[in-house]
Parts: sequence; structure tokens; C-alpha cells
Amino acid sequence: MHDIEEGCPVQADHLSCGICQVLLDESLTIRYANGAYYHLFGYTAESAESAGFTSLSFITYPPGWTTVKETIQNALSSHQYSFQLETRGVSRQGQVLTVVLCCQQEQADVDSLNCAVLDITDRADTLDRLIRGAEEHQLLFKQTGRFIYRYYLDTRTAVLTPDAAEEWGLPERVENLPDSHSDYASPDTREEYFRFYHDMLAGKPQGEVVIHYRKKEVYSWYHCTFSMVYDREGKPLHALVSFENINEQREREMAYKKWSQYYQEQLKNAVAYYECSLKGDYLEHIGEDAAQQLPDHLFRSYDGALDYLLRNVIYPDDRQAYGAFFARSSLLEQFDQGTRECSLECRRLDEGGHPYWTQATVQLLPDPYSDDIKAFILVKNIDQEKRRHLLLQERSTRDSLTGVFNRGTLLEQVEALLKNSGPQDQHTLVMVDIDHFKELNDRMGHQFGDYVLTSTAASLRSVLRSDDLIGRLGGDEFALLLKNLPPEPFQPHDIGVHTDQQAVLHRVSRALSCSFEDGIRTTGSLGAAVYPRDGVSFDELYNHADIALYEAKRQGRDRCLLYQPTMRKGGRGARDGVPPPCPLLGSSNARSSIPCLQRQGDCACYRTLLELSGSLVLEYGPEGLRYMTPSACRFSFYHTIKEITGRLLPSRADIHPGDWEQAEAFEKQIDDGASQALADLRLRLVNGQYRCCHLTLAVLRGPAGDIQQSMLSLRD
Repeated sequence: MHDIEEGCPVQADHLSCGICQVLLDESLTIRYANGAYYHLFGYTAESAESAGFTSLSFITYPPGWTTVKETIQNALSSHQYSFQLETRGVSRQGQVLTVVLCCQQEQADVDSLNCAVLDITDRADTLDRLIRGAEEHQLLFKQTGRFIYRYYLDTRTAVLTPDAAEEWGLPERVENLPDSHSDYASPDTREEYFRFYHDMLAGKPQGEVVIHYRKKEVYSWYHCTFSMVYDREGKPLHALVSFENINEQREREMAYKKWSQYYQEQLKNAVAYYECSLKGDYLEHIGEDAAQQLPDHLFRSYDGALDYLLRNVIYPDDRQAYGAFFARSSLLEQFDQGTRECSLECRRLDEGGHPYWTQATVQLLPDPYSDDIKAFILVKNIDQEKRRHLLLQERSTRDSLTGVFNRGTLLEQVEALLKNSGPQDQHTLVMVDIDHFKELNDRMGHQFGDYVLTSTAASLRSVLRSDDLIGRLGGDEFALLLKNLPPEPFQPHDIGVHTDQQAVLHRVSRALSCSFEDGIRTTGSLGAAVYPRDGVSFDELYNHADIALYEAKRQGRDRCLLYQPTMRKGGRGARDGVPPPCPLLGSSNARSSIPCLQRQGDCACYRTLLELSGSLVLEYGPEGLRYMTPSACRFSFYHTIKEITGRLLPSRADIHPGDWEQAEAFEKQIDDGASQALADLRLRLVNGQYRCCHLTLAVLRGPAGDIQQSMLSLRD
């Protein structure tokens, strides 16, 4: 193969460059090649043949083979018989070489192609490095946010890069500068604009300017610099100009200057003034009054100054809020969220230790020359204005006669509480009316009526807990909201000891019994509704408590009734066939006497025997719930007792769904006239779990067969 075959037009063994002749077949088989050609790729003629180096496809870098074939085919098909192509080949040592093939086809031999092969690897690598360097330089320049253009002094022409042209909204070639575009500079910076170009035309080595330049009909601030390029004789040729948009920085500088001036003007009315570096924990400036409040060693530390103020200057009740507000991390978070101004009202202590109200206003601004965040803190004395405001606020929320909440405030407070309450909470809304108040007011006069109202309000407040709510709705009508009553059961002989619902209602009821001069005595009627059993909104609770209040009045006043679904508003009382609802706490006579069972033994004895056997007992009579074993509170039905024809039974919500049919059968036994019913049911505990219980319901009936008394016992 290395010999010159018959008819080969070229003898080139003596040439130093690689020469080959290839057939125009699929792999460009080598018909002839000189020694320099093989040597170029690290072979000899003999080693090439043994290695299979018989075609151009053997040594061509695989990704470029298709391009080589297409280039040759396209050239010959367009009658280009002399052409060049650049490709890469792989040497015997595995090195990738960049080569140029100078190709020529002889018209007498259209089946082959003569090629001269030159190694340009070094030149290609150098060019690649230059290109990559230029690209990296452009990328780095772009990352700085700067743009460049050339300004040719002899023609006064600027040639802009595409990015620069796009930034300014100009063509890539702008002639007759600076005159042709002087109106692009704002009037206040136009003189600086001309000076910048005149310095270039004068051949100065460098220069800079800050101008307000119109960018696509909108003015922005730019910082421009130039460096002059000279020829060998030192004559200026052209200037390299770079510019960047500093609009944000300029605005920060102006804002910084503006607020600095504003705060300086406010110092004369300030209690204290601080300029702080938030990222650096540094106090840069302290007003004279503020400096007197700090020890000398804390003049430069923000965190140290804050800690000292919290311990020595800020009113104790406000220290937690003050510390959270002024923590550097909190102010930096506010800035990151876009807040630039915030304020806090708090009390400080004067030299005598007396509190006075102040307002601290904070301006958060970025430092125009670094990545730091500056805080300007101005503290002003607002004690007189704040106290007037608090007084007016207090008057706007209170009833002017009694001092309790007015209707609107009470409604807002109750709605806010209910909104944040859940099924686990238990609140009681109580409606209160002074019995026969209208007659008393008409007989004794409005002045005495007002005295009764204020005395009643004071008496009610004296028996309520500190977090309970009380308000006057109008006339002699008050409303109470008893918050989060504990679930311990109420027993009459424990009045004043427990704080559960019935005990609190008992104290409220007694507080309404007031004696006045001339033997005048007042009482009150109460209607109560329980959240969430009787409603989850103020309107629902109000309507149900009002129904219970109406029923309390219907039954003779001087009593408290808890709302029951059997109640009806409008004076019709209980539903047909259902005994009237019993008072939680009735009249004074009802409180002192509890009827006993007249048949089947004494009730107290029966109850004692059941409890000794480990049973839980619930006893119900005409006047309502008489007794409940205290440990029954672990069952959920304790909170949702349901009245059904004078006896107590757990509701479906308190019974396992799998036992509902048994519960219905349990009820039906009593409905059918039985005096006792038995059942084994799974009852739900307050924690959501179920316990299997044996239930016994015993009833006592009257002569007409109506149920007069019932006792439910549960054994786990």
C-alpha cells in the first residue's frame, strides 16, 4: 500500500507533509500514503497495515466522521474539485489531533481524492484558549453588571456591543457624539455628560462621570468610565468606555440622605436616638439624651445596649415585647420581608422609676456603599397623648353607668373567644335579667333604678373569675361569658368550694339577691347555654340562653335554667307529654330541699350501695339532675347529657356505633312501661376511647304511669 501503484499521479515519499490518495468509497480507503502521513499519526507503513489503518475512517475522531463525509460529498457535488476541511484524528497513542485536509480531485480519476494533511493541533489549541479567554472575559464583565463600547475619536463614533445597545435602547453604531444624543442626558447632568466626552477627545488617559440618562423614555442613573488606547507614537486612537446602571444605589443614597436629614430634624423632640449597623452589631451614633442612659462601655455595641435598656430603662411589663421587636435578627427579618419602617409603643422608666409612654420608630435602610443594613431609631415621649387615647378607648368599650363592657364590645370579645375555641373547650353564656325591674324603676324613680343597676353589676363582678366576661346589653339585661369551666360535678353541699359550671351559676344567682333600704329586695333570673353543645356562635348561644331565660321567668323567676332542646320560646313551655325543664338552681326553697324516693327504699341508701359496688350513679328527678358520681366525668356523656322523658341516657354520639341497636332496645323497655332496663354498651371516654359498661336504669312512676324519678347506674 505504501508503494506507488501504477497510474498514481503523485510520488511524494520525499515530502515532509502527509500525502495520501483515498478511494471515494464508504470508508475512504487509502490507495496510497507517504511515510510522513503515517508518521503524523504515530505509525509506519508496516505497523499501520497490521493495525488495520487502511482508511481515513480508522483514524478520524468518531464524532467528526459524518461531517468529513458530508463535506467531501457536498464539495464534489457542487463541482468544487479543490477544497479544504478541518477535522480531528486519533493517533496511535490516543492523542486527539486537529488536522487540515487540502483535497483535490483529478478529472482523469473521479474515483479517488488526493489529500495533503497538515497537523494544526498547536494552533487550534492556542485559538481555543484565546476564544475561551475572550468568552470568559465577557462573562465576567457581564457578571459585574457593566456594559462596554468603543469611542473612535477621529469620527466621533461609538460602536456598542449588542448588550450595551439593548441597555440604552440605541443602535450598535452611533455617530457624532456627544452632540447627537445630548438630550438623552437629564438637564441637571448634561454638563457632566459633555465634560466626559471632551476629556476623551482631549486624549486624557482615563475619566469617569455619573449621569442621569434617558433609557427607553425612562431616566436612570449610570456610572461611566473610560480608558484611552494609544498607538506606538502615543497618539490617542479610541477609548474603551464601560458603564453600569446604578439606579438602585443612587436611590439608596438619596433615601439614606433624606432620612438622615429628617431624623436630625426630629432630634429636638426625641427621648433617645440611635444609628445602628444591624449586621455588624455596632452603634454608629447615639443622641445626647440616649448617651446619658448607657454606660460608657456599651456605646458601641447594639446588643449590649439593648440588654442594658431592657434591664434598667424599659418598664417590666413591656420588656418581652421590646426585646423581641428590637432584636437584630427580628429587624433584619423585617427588612428582608420588605418592611422599611416600623414602630412600637412601650413604657420607659424616668429617673424616679415612674413609667411613661414612648413611641419608638425605626427606619430600615440599606447602606448605599456596602451590604450592611442601617437602622435609625427615634424614641419620642407620647405619654400625654397615649393616656388620653387609653381613657377614650376605655370609655368607648364600657357601659357609662355600670362600668362593664357595652353590648358591642362584649359581642366582639365573645366572638373572638369562640373563634379560637375547639370541641375540647366548654364555655357558658348566661343571660341575666333583674326581676320586676321595670315596676321597681317606675315606683322608686330612675335614680334608684340606676343605683340598682350599678349595684347589681358590682355584685356580679365580685363573684366572677378574673377572665370571665360581663357586659350590659341594655336596660336591666346583662350577659356573662364563663370561660373554660372545669368538668368536676356540682353537689349542693359543696357550694363555694368547686368552680365548675353549676357552682359558678349558683354564686351568680345568689349575687342577684340584693337588699336595699326600705326593705327593698331584688332577685334575678338567668338563662344559660353551653358551648359547643348548644351552639358554636354568639347568635346561637344568645338565642338558646334567651329561651332558657324566658322559661326561668315563666316558672316564677329567681332561678337559673340551663337550655334544653325541649324548651320553646313564646310561653308554650315544654313539648306535649314532656315534664317541664328543671332548674339547675331554682328558688331558695328548692335549693334547701331534695325530695326522696317514696317507694323501693330510700334513694340515698340505694345510691350508696351502688357506689360501694363500684358503679357510677346519675340521679334525676322533676327538678333536674340531683346527683352524679364525680368520677363519671371521664365519660364523654358527662358533657353532653341528654334528657329523654325525664330520665338520663347517653346520646348516640357517646355510644359505639356497633351498639346503637342495643341502646334503642334499652330505651324501648322503659317506653313500654318497664320499671327497670338492662344493657351492656360501649361508652366513649373523653379521650375518644371506649369502655364496655353494664347499664341499669330504674324508674319510679306516678299513679298515671308518668316517670317521676330515675336512676342510671354504670358498672365498668
